[in-house]
Amino acid sequence: MLGKLLKYDLRAVFKGWIIAMITMVISTVSSAISLKIKFAIESKPYSAELWFLQAMLTLIASVGIIVSGICLFSVFVMLLVRFYKHLFTDEGYLTFTLPVSRKQIFLSKMLNAIIWIVLSYIIIFLCVNIFYAIVLVESDDIPSNLMSYTLICVPLLVMAYLERVNLLLIQFIIIANSILATVVGYFCITLGATVVKRGKLLISIGAYYLLNAVYTLAVQFMGTVSLTALLMCFFERLPGQHESNVWFAAVLITVLFALITLSAFFYCLTQNIIERKLNLA
Repeated sequence: MLGKLLKYDLRAVFKGWIIAMITMVISTVSSAISLKIKFAIESKPYSAELWFLQAMLTLIASVGIIVSGICLFSVFVMLLVRFYKHLFTDEGYLTFTLPVSRKQIFLSKMLNAIIWIVLSYIIIFLCVNIFYAIVLVESDDIPSNLMSYTLICVPLLVMAYLERVNLLLIQFIIIANSILATVVGYFCITLGATVVKRGKLLISIGAYYLLNAVYTLAVQFMGTVSLTALLMCFFERLPGQHESNVWFAAVLITVLFALITLSAFFYCLTQNIIERKLNLA
């Protein structure tokens, strides 16, 4: 029965997700092409028309990047809306009459979130490579070079990630952080739905922002992991850095373990509230 629940959850999110991902790919390609043209005309003599064209190309590229970020955020919103509507609206009465336990219902929602988050980051990985392939291609034959890049460079890049453990750990941390944000969102929605009868959405949003503020302060206290990661990825190429790389890998593993532990904590807490506190009467 868990498989059927997961199938329906995946189907409910699929249409919105595929639209968001197609939009992300289109916006990425448009941004890359805009920058490609902008770089190509920068060497030409200055004129008002040329300046206006460069400004418009920069605007198109900026909007495309912003749209890509919105598309990724929309996946997070879709998961939260699906969770709220399926469990805590009138649809929830039907959901909890199904011959499955509440643990299976919540597990289905969590697996659904993990699957779409991982797939979304795979699309982002491909979009980043498409962006660089278009921008860095010297020839005018972009489709041919893009195909060559996809068939040759992307597999090499994947192998580079596998060989450099720190880079791979950073990707896992980014995904784990997104999963943590989603399960915290589930917790806040559940808390708002069970604590008060009115203003459930307001309580949920307030609780989420409070927890997010505490989490942000904790991250700032421990240091900016992403900036450190970028610096270490640079120094990783230098000779004699083996010991520091091992130390940094240990830090990344600790951060990853902390994110997984927090996700498990909020998962168990939310499941406990659904099991013991949720009253649909």
